[in-house]
Amino acid sequence: MTGVATDTDYDFAAVKLLPDGTPDSGFGTNGKVTVPFDLGIGSGDVPYGAMLQPDGKLVLVGFAGVTSTDNDIALARLDTDGTLDQSFGFAGKKIINLNFGGDSFDAAVRGRLQGGYLVFGGVASTDVGITSFLAGRIVIDTVFDSGFDPD
Repeated sequence: MTGVATDTDYDFAAVKLLPDGTPDSGFGTNGKVTVPFDLGIGSGDVPYGAMLQPDGKLVLVGFAGVTSTDNDIALARLDTDGTLDQSFGFAGKKIINLNFGGDSFDAAVRGRLQGGYLVFGGVASTDVGITSFLAGRIVIDTVFDSGFDPD
């Protein structure tokens, strides 16, 4: 899975629709939001999953391209109006670099909110082609700069 990121500029995106299927004008721009991570290559940022918190905030999980051969787990949290939640990670976004062996492909694929935690599963691979399942758990409302609860 290494080398997935390309020079194509992909961003995380979310759309909020009203019950009748029309875009919610109170969310982002005409119901749409894009979240660029722009870490280096142009950048191949791809969301794989989203979770709606009980307070209406939306958490997106996936990966962000760092180089043409290195992708890291990427998380973003949006407020109910579609703006990045400034209390989450760094300005609403969080990158988790596992670095299991050189440039690698690390991605959160699915996530679930459980008891104040974001629990996610995904894949991690090394630059020599070893791919493993990964599971992670972070305290969703206290995502520190290091990405993990200090306790």
